[in-house]
Amino acid sequence: MAENNFSRFEKSQIMNTAKVLKSFVTKKAAIQRKIDELKQEIAGIDATQKKWEGPIMDLLRGHRIEDVVEYKQELTASGKYSTKVVFRYPDTILPPENVAEPECPSHETAHDEPEPDTEEKEPEYDSAGFSTEDGLAEGEPAEPAEVVNDDDPFGLD
Repeated sequence: MAENNFSRFEKSQIMNTAKVLKSFVTKKAAIQRKIDELKQEIAGIDATQKKWEGPIMDLLRGHRIEDVVEYKQELTASGKYSTKVVFRYPDTILPPENVAEPECPSHETAHDEPEPDTEEKEPEYDSAGFSTEDGLAEGEPAEPAEVVNDDDPFGLD
């Protein structure tokens, strides 16, 4: 077995580096222990969750509860918070899948007629950001400004 012969200077560097890194090595080991404990706790929660979810998984087509619902905090009238369970996909339990439309007979259907224009127009604005729907030209005042009494700027008289 080959032996490493470090010089006195190299040994000193190793020892000083070990002293500096001691707190980091200790902290890393403690965090690793916490990670291992948390992984065990997660495994236990998963096992319990699977027992409860088992019958529902067929209904959800393999999805888990957290894929389908959200938990929302709501402030009640009494000033306390309550948790409300809400479906993420309100029309269906799961996101809609791409389903082919059923074939229709060859006679004309309402789909052949053009749909009426139901789009709402966005209002137009001039360069100052005011709506142009009121019929005023750009820069034209809407009404004459109210005369303010210089002696009473807040109009208290």
